[in-house]
Amino acid sequence: EARRVLKRGGKIIVTTANLASWFNRLSLLFGYQPIFTDVSLKHSFGHLWKLAPMGHLRLYTYRALRKMIEIYGFKIIKVKGLGISNKFGFGKSHPWIANFANFIFQKPSLCSHLIIMGTKESKR
Repeated sequence: EARRVLKRGGKIIVTTANLASWFNRLSLLFGYQPIFTDVSLKHSFGHLWKLAPMGHLRLYTYRALRKMIEIYGFKIIKVKGLGISNKFGFGKSHPWIANFANFIFQKPSLCSHLIIMGTKESKR
């Protein structure tokens, strides 16, 4: 839809949770459902912590999201990785761990959430 409505040179910002974040890799290693993923829109199953359903039935890795954005005719101009929020959940109850992890895992392939800014290249 963004490709259809944007003019050439128009900007797009895409944000999503990162399927391959460092804590999702650990969750899978220990047999838990990755955080921010759901197998149902109504209930939350298989997570390490009790979470309300997030509504994400699809998540992307950094590599997959990049490729998808490029395939649809956008040039990526900026990428930023976000970490764990200290305002709720694990980050609120363990802020020093969250701060340390955010410092270590700023790399987009390991971060908690991805923000990608792109520009529409050509008419397709």
